Amino acid sequence: MSDASTRVPQYATPEGDGYNAALANVLAGGVHSNFRAATEPAPIRIARASGARVVDLDSNEYLDLSSAFGSLILGHGDAVFNDALARQLSTAAHVVNGIVELEAAEALHRWFGWAPVLRFGLSGTEMVSNAIRLARAYTGRRKVMRFAGHYHGSSDLLLGGQMGEDGQTHPQANGPFESEGRADGVLERECLLVSFEDDSWSRILTEHAEDLACVLLEPVCINGGGLWPDHADIAEMVRLCRAHGIVVVADEVITGVRLGPGGGQKAIGLEPDMFVTGKAVSNGIPISVLAGRAEIMELYAKRRVAHGGTYNGYGLGLRAIASTLGILSKDSFAAFDRIEVQSAKLAETALNIAQALSVPLHINRFGAAQVFHIGEVGGSGRRYGSLAATLADGQLTKMLQSAGIMMCPLCRAYPTLALGDGDIDFFADRFASVLEANQAKLARLARAADAG
Repeated sequence: MSDASTRVPQYATPEGDGYNAALANVLAGGVHSNFRAATEPAPIRIARASGARVVDLDSNEYLDLSSAFGSLILGHGDAVFNDALARQLSTAAHVVNGIVELEAAEALHRWFGWAPVLRFGLSGTEMVSNAIRLARAYTGRRKVMRFAGHYHGSSDLLLGGQMGEDGQTHPQANGPFESEGRADGVLERECLLVSFEDDSWSRILTEHAEDLACVLLEPVCINGGGLWPDHADIAEMVRLCRAHGIVVVADEVITGVRLGPGGGQKAIGLEPDMFVTGKAVSNGIPISVLAGRAEIMELYAKRRVAHGGTYNGYGLGLRAIASTLGILSKDSFAAFDRIEVQSAKLAETALNIAQALSVPLHINRFGAAQVFHIGEVGGSGRRYGSLAATLADGQLTKMLQSAGIMMCPLCRAYPTLALGDGDIDFFADRFASVLEANQAKLARLARAADAG
């Protein structure tokens, strides 16, 4: 093969490095999220963006597969979307009670295929917390069961934690998700952490049923490695929850749009009592949605449960939902079908290159989301969550960024409607050069990841 080291672009970023250094003096840690500092390469400072490409302060061009942590689904500068927002800005960008709510609600009902009652907020963390509050009020119980590797935001009750030893059902402190200042004993008192990877979850659910307000889960665990649950486990979980009067809450902040019409709940055959969505539902404009069965959501109408916020239901966010889902749903969801086709091409391209270069690579792909893993085919949440596997996937993320391919931390890719064949050609050239130049290192990382 050719000398790969000469093929890998060597991006210099003096302007970006200078900006980052100056920013560190005024922004805590120099980043907007602690988790970015823990898992990302140095931040790229983007000067402009169009389609599936971005250009940094130093005029380096990148293929953007990070898509603002998956929130960008149409691509940068989509003309139809931008026109819709411009019209909203020129009429009623933010009024307390506008006239976009019904259009946004109808778009959500069409996308998810049922008609839940809605409330709007700004972030996933906020609306997951509100879902728990509703579940507690509805059931008169306190505890929440959640699953290892599933991410539900940064509140005290839901942030981090790993499986404990046998007999320990509450989350144990771990790594970058541990934090000082958490309310004392909140995890021990109010949270159970289980895993679908063994059969103890159903026993724990049954044993604690009289204290459980809700079971909370991501339909597909994207942040935890891209794990698809067993449909039989989902069906049994729902059966047990119904039998014991426990509310089922689906966190669809990532999966609600990226797994296609119907969201993750349709993909895995889940019928939740409530779900939360955000991110791509509005093509990255800040807004989130809490949706649920009428008998639960009516607790808001009866003023038994409080929910407030200055920007709840603001016009620009609602217009973003209506426009995004309108674009994706038009002509029997033709636009989303195109994203899925291009996503499959991207994954196939990466796997073919890796196979040709004998680099162990596995991609967990779901609709318009995919997670790259260095190492053996398949795996488990425990393997993907190991320090060695995290290091391997993180190293690949850094290698790709330095060559002009932007991925989310832990090597997640979120294709958009703007991803064209030329962008996939760009990816193929850069991806091949990175793998060829780093074959030996990637092989070592793969062996370490496979060993756990």
